[in-house]
Amino acid sequence: MSKFFIILVIMMFYATNVNAQNIALSPSLTTKIQRQFHGRIIGVNPHKTCTNYTQNITIGGKKEQAQGLSCKDANGQWTRDHLYDVQLLQQNQSVVIITVNASSETILNVAE
Repeated sequence: MSKFFIILVIMMFYATNVNAQNIALSPSLTTKIQRQFHGRIIGVNPHKTCTNYTQNITIGGKKEQAQGLSCKDANGQWTRDHLYDVQLLQQNQSVVIITVNASSETILNVAE
């Protein structure tokens, strides 16, 4: 293999991990998904049962605005678990959507 090809593969893998981390997936969950489903992550979005929110808080007497993500569980109750739909491009060029719980690093559902 050429050095160029090896460097390109490493850069693609690193960029995918950085992208996933920015969306709140840990490096270990990112690696787990990519290895288990033989592909690379091309997108990460909050699950359809989730909503982003902002809340005013006070830290050391200074007012700040905090942001978070809240999701509904199977019983319709709001939870702090962070659910995401991960779009993964497999080696055979098919795309699968993998719903994950980023808080517990578990895979909940796979849809092709």
